Amino acid sequence: QKNKASINPAFDAKRQKLSASFVDKVELQSVTTLAWPTATYDPTTGASMSYVALCGKRLSTVWRYEHNYAGTDGLFTSRLDESPVATAVTGVYGWPTCSAWMLMETDAIVVGTSSGNVLMMRLTRQEGSGGRMALEAERVLRTPQLQPVYALHYSLSRVCVASGNTITVWPIGGDEGAPLTWQAHSHNISCLDVDHGDELGPLVSSCFHFPEATPKCFEVCLIGKVPKPELQYFNFSAPDNGTMFIPLSMFIAFGYVLAVSALDAMVVEAPIENLLQCAAASRIQTAIYVVRSLAGILA
Repeated sequence: QKNKASINPAFDAKRQKLSASFVDKVELQSVTTLAWPTATYDPTTGASMSYVALCGKRLSTVWRYEHNYAGTDGLFTSRLDESPVATAVTGVYGWPTCSAWMLMETDAIVVGTSSGNVLMMRLTRQEGSGGRMALEAERVLRTPQLQPVYALHYSLSRVCVASGNTITVWPIGGDEGAPLTWQAHSHNISCLDVDHGDELGPLVSSCFHFPEATPKCFEVCLIGKVPKPELQYFNFSAPDNGTMFIPLSMFIAFGYVLAVSALDAMVVEAPIENLLQCAAASRIQTAIYVVRSLAGILA
């Protein structure tokens, strides 16, 4: 074939065209991220369903997944529809890197891309389309410095996006305003989680950097309630220096286990030399285990 291509330009051009067509099809079919919300229940039909978003390099599709579907044999099973209910071209904004449905909703989804874009998309029904739906981008958010989006969270009031080493929060709904951005880590952020209703949540990792963002955000965090003169006693660089604490924790655990083993050996082996001490040793050992268990529970 190599010799044939070298003496036949038409064959070589045809091969290049077929190769380009194959690459184009692969890009259309490759899935880079998936989002699956919770199922919704329809009391009128008694059926539960959810939508699965499969985002590819160029196309993003939404599929209907039916829970407890009654098949021909009368048994309740689950199934994924044979064709998508909605399709959208998202490749013009970059390859999708992550996606998430809105919290407690099944018609709104956000898609983060490798070009630093965040697509806020809405799934709507089309009249007279036989069940087909439309997936359209309502708003396009751009991350600072257009860093690739590694993780995001979509709630009813805001969109939290982790791109590069920064976290950006966009308010949505009736309280739309300028986004809040702060440097959350010294390296790229690979995951993001938002804890609702737990005031200890802001004390982990990147949220230590909340006070550096804005005074308004300073009041949100539990660490922000500490008087400013006392902030000098907090180690804000602890998340970046976690490697140092791992060997220290191992040495402490090893010392604790060694001390406990030595204490048990002394209590058990001492009565062997003097049988009269067995009763006293048993009481001491019982007291040791009780105190150790209670202290462990309190710790």
